[in-house]
Amino acid sequence: MLALFSRILKLSGKYKSRIQGAFLCAFIESILAKMPVFLAFLVLSGFYQKTLTGADCLYIGIGLATVVVAQAVVHYLCDRLQSAAGYMIFTDKRMELGGHLRKLPMGYFTSGNIGKISSVLSTDMVFIEEAAMSTLGNMMSYEMVKLFCNT
Repeated sequence: MLALFSRILKLSGKYKSRIQGAFLCAFIESILAKMPVFLAFLVLSGFYQKTLTGADCLYIGIGLATVVVAQAVVHYLCDRLQSAAGYMIFTDKRMELGGHLRKLPMGYFTSGNIGKISSVLSTDMVFIEEAAMSTLGNMMSYEMVKLFCNT
């Protein structure tokens, strides 16, 4: 899986830093997503040990609200970095493909080849641009968590 990510980073060219930033944001978001469970554990532990006070509940509530706001901000940043990078990368790739197609002989453009080219430009690239880029950060964060947990 890490080989796939390195290939994607190589493909991204000058937008590599945006993709890496999205990876980092997704990793932080996955950590923040687990924090409410930890805070719930603190509340249940306090109930069980009968040590939970009103101040503790207030602090845990403030912590929960902070975690939710931080998670929303990090998710927003991750989405902005990923989707913008995806659009910019594939804008460049479409221009490269157009430059390549311009150099081909006219005999290449039969009805079958025109359909294949149209399919790649309108379906395949759009899918990668939208769907793949939006899940890329999440997949990388899961791989990072798995990597840290196995060491």
